[in-house]
Amino acid sequence: MEELPVDLSLFQGLELGMTAEEQQEVTKLMTSGDPAKVAQAATILSGIADLVVAGIPPSQRSESHAQKMTVLLNTSYTNNVLVRQALLNGQHNVARQIRLEEAEVRERRRNNPLPARMPRYARIKAFDPASSVKRGGLKGVIGVPSIPKTNIGKGPLGRKRAPSLTFVDDSWDGSVGDAFTEIKIKHGIVTRTQKEPPGINRILAAAGAKEDNGELEPRVLIDERHNDGGRRAFQKGDAVTHINGQGFTGNAEDLVTLLSKMYENGTEFFDIVVNAEGSVAEALRLRAIC
Repeated sequence: MEELPVDLSLFQGLELGMTAEEQQEVTKLMTSGDPAKVAQAATILSGIADLVVAGIPPSQRSESHAQKMTVLLNTSYTNNVLVRQALLNGQHNVARQIRLEEAEVRERRRNNPLPARMPRYARIKAFDPASSVKRGGLKGVIGVPSIPKTNIGKGPLGRKRAPSLTFVDDSWDGSVGDAFTEIKIKHGIVTRTQKEPPGINRILAAAGAKEDNGELEPRVLIDERHNDGGRRAFQKGDAVTHINGQGFTGNAEDLVTLLSKMYENGTEFFDIVVNAEGSVAEALRLRAIC
């Protein structure tokens, strides 16, 4: 089977920090149509981002890049900043490469839109999802008038700490079109808006009509994000699809129970992948061949 060409629009801005081999592998996994492989691709991209932040360039990971000038992405930079920086440093060839790749990504996304929610991976600190607020601190110290009496959790040494993530139940009708639906959550109520970017009709036509048997598959969406959950670029409406490398199926109560057990058993961190679900995996596959 002939390999698909590398698709820079799949790399979430990390293309300049990737080797040619990494780009090929992530493209292959992302366009496989298999949710497990899509989750693997998201995990690889997260690892590459960590290498970029650590200052480890592709030239140290691939012989084919050893002689190639590489501009590393930084979490605080955009490609436009990199262009200006390269020009100031006299690296005109690098600046031109960045511009060409930016133009290619824009054109690809315009003609072949990405799903509204792309797969992402993160490792976050274990937390107790069943507790709405973690409390601690001083209630008051007798004989020390400079420290006022306060409620637990609100004293000088106390603080409120919400769980990193909260969840709501949702369902999926099995359609590829769901991948292009914008999801919003307000007060625990889920609403959807069908996005219609140019090129989406071609993808939906390739998917064909799905027989409506009235059955809905349950899924769990992220609602509130705090602490690690807020720092890991998760969004409201992201669907939880994998925990510690295993596909997750169930409702919000099942997920809370699972995370609570890990927390109680002393688990320090756990891995989570969002949006590596059937609709997204199939949309990415069809997008690659349309």
